[in-house]
Amino acid sequence: MAFRLVLVLSVLAIASQASAQAPTSPLLELTKQYQAAVKAHDAAKVASFYAEDAVLMLPNELPIKGRRAIQQDLEQLFKEQPSFELTETPLASETSGDLGYTQGEFVVKRPGGGEVRGKYVEVWKRIKGEWKILYNIPNANHPPTAPTPPTPPIPPTPPNQ
Repeated sequence: MAFRLVLVLSVLAIASQASAQAPTSPLLELTKQYQAAVKAHDAAKVASFYAEDAVLMLPNELPIKGRRAIQQDLEQLFKEQPSFELTETPLASETSGDLGYTQGEFVVKRPGGGEVRGKYVEVWKRIKGEWKILYNIPNANHPPTAPTPPTPPIPPTPPNQ
């Protein structure tokens, strides 16, 4: 019994030391800064995290190409939806050379209540020493609900003969 306890404590000590020494992705800190800029509705700051030729691939929309177009889209979003709120939770992140990624989950609070939950992948690239988002691909966990079809017109009733 005592041997098992010592063995378990040894394994835990080794594991905690290994995780303490494990390198952390620089992208996780950038993700925190990105979220702070979104929370502040600072479209220019959010766009600054993107590469000049970045692509934002929102669900059910055409890709938004380029930092300037992404900033304009965000400006419009923040203007039209002042209560817009995004929370990202990174689940994995890794870098290798000048490329990296973050993968995680997000929640968007909708105006008037409700929320959209989903997942995302961001591909990052180190450009001139700075990490920038090259591709941002979020998608909802549930497809959008289909619009209700219009009610067909009621045909006129024939007159009594």
